Amino acid sequence: MPLLVLLVISLVSMLLCYLIARFKGVKVIKWVVWGALLGPLAIPFVLFAKKEGTQLSKNN
Repeated sequence: MPLLVLLVISLVSMLLCYLIARFKGVKVIKWVVWGALLGPLAIPFVLFAKKEGTQLSKNN
């Protein structure tokens, strides 16, 4: 039974990471893997993820 609970939590985390990554336009596969590995801990990271190649402009 505990294994089933962990599996469900992992699948839900993967789904949420997939949906958030797709909405934000970042690499979906990367975040699904992170969701599988970290579970719910990956969700805050994908929420703050930025597209690769996006740089902050420096005003010097």
